[in-house]
Amino acid sequence: MPSAPLPMSSCADCCPRARAIGYIPPESAWRIAAFSLNRGLDAYLAAIAQVAAAYDEFLDFSIPSALTRSTEGTYDGSHYTRAVNGRVLAGLMANQSDLAVDWRKEDLAAITALYHKRLAEFMGTITEAEASTKR
Repeated sequence: MPSAPLPMSSCADCCPRARAIGYIPPESAWRIAAFSLNRGLDAYLAAIAQVAAAYDEFLDFSIPSALTRSTEGTYDGSHYTRAVNGRVLAGLMANQSDLAVDWRKEDLAAITALYHKRLAEFMGTITEAEASTKR
């Protein structure tokens, strides 16, 4: 019978030099906008904050960015090409990326404000024709 995974605190006890690294993969800005329009964005971000607190490093690539605004590099807004995932991996290896927000360096209020700012910028750039095709 398989055993349950160890909590991260047990891993730290076993391997004190190990670092727990987590991330949120890219998610289309259209999907993040839908969270906001359905009034679920702040709850989504609060949940991420709770998860991120358990990690030593935690990058969020779902924040609206040049990567997530574009339809290039994604099959459906949630699954991305190998080239895009290579950019995510590079950010994880460097522990920083201009495509992500670092949950271990910013607090929930600052990240929430940044999400709302980036969403407002994104919503201001789409045309009515684009919005009607995404429904």
